[in-house]
Amino acid sequence: MEFVLVEKAKSPAYFKRVEKIYLDSFPVSQLRPTRMITRMLAVDPNYHLFVARQSDTLVGFTLVYAFNDLNTQFLDFMAIDRAYRNRGVGGKLFTHMVNISKQTVMNSIGLIFEDERERPM
Repeated sequence: MEFVLVEKAKSPAYFKRVEKIYLDSFPVSQLRPTRMITRMLAVDPNYHLFVARQSDTLVGFTLVYAFNDLNTQFLDFMAIDRAYRNRGVGGKLFTHMVNISKQTVMNSIGLIFEDERERPM
């Protein structure tokens, strides 16, 4: 398993596969327009796309926002391709993001995230 920070210039090439995983993984009520995400990746130096690859296959991703002034990162979205779920990929990707937060944000206090699972009524 390899975790890669996608450079801004390469984002469009990766983003089609990321977009498919993203749209398959979240309820419509939680989705943000993908053009907004690609725009943020293009113009905001604090917004980052990390991908998880197994061999040459993109199997998951995270979108994170670095709040350098607050010494933390916000895990905006994280998803794993359905075919690779329940294999520990998500846990490894999450652990990687916690560790990378300590390396990319000066004096990092951690990674912030929210769990918005839809619950039955």
